[in-house]
Amino acid sequence: MRDDEISCFETTPVVNRLTVNQCGRQACTEGYSFGPAARTHYLIHFVLAGKGYYICDKIKYTLHEGEGFVIFPGKTTFYQADSETPWSYVWFGFSGDDAETIVRACNFSDTSLIFRSSAPARLKYSSLRLMESFQRTPRNQYEVLASFYECIANIYTSRLPLRPDMQLPLEQIYYQKAVQYVQEHFSSNISVASMASFIGIDRSYLYKLFMRSGNISPQQFIISYRLKIAAYLIKEENMSITEAAFTCGFQSLSLFFRHFKKHYGVSPSVFKSNRTTSDMENQQDFTEWPFISKKVVDVAAP
Repeated sequence: MRDDEISCFETTPVVNRLTVNQCGRQACTEGYSFGPAARTHYLIHFVLAGKGYYICDKIKYTLHEGEGFVIFPGKTTFYQADSETPWSYVWFGFSGDDAETIVRACNFSDTSLIFRSSAPARLKYSSLRLMESFQRTPRNQYEVLASFYECIANIYTSRLPLRPDMQLPLEQIYYQKAVQYVQEHFSSNISVASMASFIGIDRSYLYKLFMRSGNISPQQFIISYRLKIAAYLIKEENMSITEAAFTCGFQSLSLFFRHFKKHYGVSPSVFKSNRTTSDMENQQDFTEWPFISKKVVDVAAP
């Protein structure tokens, strides 16, 4: 299937509570438009590239890559690709008893129809998986619904209302998600590439985020975070040096020893025998870095 082809698949309801009615992908030509038209089910579009605009109730919304819009049943809408950088998008339609509940849970309403994905690469991947499950013969409706809910989970997270004190710029939200990723996966074989992929941004942009927000590279952040947890486990939990190293995601003891001595000035064995965690006070504390959650750090704090 070429990118410039429209792909649309219909399915008959098998579960009354929720049915995915259609999905597709289109790379639009300059100025391509659809409507005015009304739909009989909910429809969500997500922009993969380019830009265009969407009109509903005489309000015009301009959308770019990583953004999307919802169409409510019975609403007459119109949307059109930009004449210079036309958009490409994926879409999926759904109906059933649970459809309205899902839309409302994502904080969509007649006056709130636009969203910006906080992890666009993941939403793109989930959307394409949804299309693949539609194309598969015979079609597994539960696989279709699973892929659909992956898409909704991404949109739901992106649409969560923030408290007034958490109205952060998008750049800071990306940084916060990167820090959270390390906190939750530091014991695994993670990398800067996997961190960037999780957020949905490229590695060079991720590097700039960390240097601006914490004055540290993403790779050094991963290493430093692992070392702080390892130091706590060695000293306060009396864990063996080998066990602490592998628990914190280091793939070799020699690498762990080298990083530990560079960071703390002594080897792990000397640290275990002679130092107290209060001696780490002269080291940079993670809680001083902007937006970092204390969920894990509090455990390791001196």
